[in-house]
Amino acid sequence: MDATLRNIYNLVNYYTTNNIDYDVRVVSNSAGVQFMIKDVKGTKFAKNKISEKVAKSIKERMQSLADGYNVKFEQCSITLQRTKIDKSRLKSFVKTTSSGQVQLVDLEEQGYAYIKVK
Repeated sequence: MDATLRNIYNLVNYYTTNNIDYDVRVVSNSAGVQFMIKDVKGTKFAKNKISEKVAKSIKERMQSLADGYNVKFEQCSITLQRTKIDKSRLKSFVKTTSSGQVQLVDLEEQGYAYIKVK
C-alpha cells in the first residue's frame, strides 16, 4: 500500500502542478479492505504483520489524499459481506460501491484509466 499511495500522490501532484483536471478513484476489493477499515482487530487480516506505526502512516496519507486532493476511496460491499466487516468500520472518507468489479467496468466505460495494484 505504501508504494500505491506514493504513486497516487505523484499522479495527483503532477496534475495539480500542471493545472490538469483529474478524478482519481481507488476502488478496493478483496484483501484491499484491510486498508479501508479503521483497524483490523477481529478480522482475518489481524494476523498480518503491519505495525501500528505503518498503519497510522497509511491512514494519514489516505486522509491527506482524500482531503487535499479529493481522491475518492471506494470499497466493494461484496467484500465487506464476505469478510463479515460492517461498513461502520470503514475509515470516514471511504464510501461503498455495490461491486468493486462492476464499478471498475463502469468507470472504464466512462473513460477512466485502470491501474491495477497488487
